[in-house]
Formats: sequence, structure tokens, C-alpha cells
Amino acid sequence: MTKLLDWESTLGETVRIYRNLNNGKMSIQTYIKGRGWIVAGHVTDCVVANVSFKVCESRRLRGIQDRQKNVHAWGQGILIAQSKPKLDAPVDLAYDPYFNNSFVERHSQAEISSCCFLVVRDNLVFVSADALRSPAPAPAPRKQKVRATQINLELPLFYQFAVA
Repeated sequence: MTKLLDWESTLGETVRIYRNLNNGKMSIQTYIKGRGWIVAGHVTDCVVANVSFKVCESRRLRGIQDRQKNVHAWGQGILIAQSKPKLDAPVDLAYDPYFNNSFVERHSQAEISSCCFLVVRDNLVFVSADALRSPAPAPAPRKQKVRATQINLELPLFYQFAVA
């Protein structure tokens, strides 16, 4: 079922956008105080600015375990345009909960966490080139605790170093 989006009331608002797996279009959610995030409509062409991508890991894992579709990943930003955008967005966005726990660039599999523009053109999703920034530096490895064990000096040497 497709719900038409009321563009006049939604343009300039903070929205969540995700692919609706039932109708194949992009669903737009708006926040209504007291009710939460509600689907405002479905689109095949739009532009969302200042986008950050979110994946709810617990819902993703529950969907994989139960083999049930659920909304657990989305982009969140400001809806700024409705028609077929002429904005250049060269990065092809992809997400597959079975293979990735974040949004990625389709060909290189580089992780994408935010971008200036998300462009939906003919129901295909692209993001601006700034999305492929170098990843954040990896955290320093944690120090591992070494557990000392008492060695029985009565045993022959090859028994002392056997791995349990």
C-alpha cells in the first residue's frame, strides 16, 4: 500500500527515510510529539540533507534470528526537495543486514555513517561523495590479562607446556 506524502508540511522537517520492503518505495517518517515516528508517505524521488545513518543492532539481530522484516536501519536528515533531483550524488548506497551491520558503498563495501546529501532518483539511492571520508582511527587494542599458572616441577618437561 502506498501513501502519498504531503510535501507542503514535510519539506524542511527532520525525517527518517528507509526502503519499504513491502512496496519497494522509500518510506518517509516524521516525528509527532506524543506519538513518535509515523510514516508520512512513500516517494521515489527526493533529496535529504545532513544525513546520518542509523542501524539498531538489537532489532537487526532479532530480524535475522526470526527471519522477519522489521525497520531497524534508516537515514535521518532534513527533507529539502521532492522532484527528480539534478544534484550529483555519485556514491551508490547499500545495506544488507545479513552481511553488514552498517550502510556501505555498494562496490567497495566502505562503511558510510553520514553524508551531506542523500538523493533518491527513480527509487535508486545515492549519497554525496563526502560520505566516503577516511574511516575513524581504530581504537588502541585492549591490554589482555595474563593468567599465571603454577607449574608442577615433578612432571617431565614436555608435560609442563602442554596446552589444555
